[in-house]
Amino acid sequence: DALDNFVDLAIQESPEPRFVWVHALAPHPPFVLGNGPATERLSSCFPLKCNFWDPTTDGTGLTVEEYGRGMRQQLETLNRAVLDALTAVVDADPDALVIVMSDHGSRYSLSVSDEHFRNFLSVRTPDGSNLIDGDPSLVNLFRYVVAEYFGSGMTPLAYEAWLSDWVKPMNLTRVHGV
Repeated sequence: DALDNFVDLAIQESPEPRFVWVHALAPHPPFVLGNGPATERLSSCFPLKCNFWDPTTDGTGLTVEEYGRGMRQQLETLNRAVLDALTAVVDADPDALVIVMSDHGSRYSLSVSDEHFRNFLSVRTPDGSNLIDGDPSLVNLFRYVVAEYFGSGMTPLAYEAWLSDWVKPMNLTRVHGV
């Protein structure tokens, strides 16, 4: 639904440029997208005993194999839907700036903090230029956009990454940066 609404809004005629944002809560457990009934990708403890948003194998109650199968099927379904949506947007407006990104990296294992910061980022510029200039960190992404397309003169910030505690999310620890 989020992608359908995104396409509907993005392809409407408008005299002004638009900023359209969509946040799809996927790929993320519970794995509801894929082939066959979603119940085949959910553990027997869902939804009464498993933590709905816990992305680890321990939290979902899935084996590594079940988790991998659910993630793969969800990604295959999501990838097709995202590509269809982006094709519709670019067909409607070949000059569209399109950014596809994840809000965090995989959280398969809580013991490997760096994997949280391995984001997905893909940027399609109307002229094919390299907007992010070798700095794929999300901290500067929109600074680059407003500098390039609105002439803001904003310069990049130094990269920092902070990890929140799983149980106490406001307890932050800096893991990268100056």
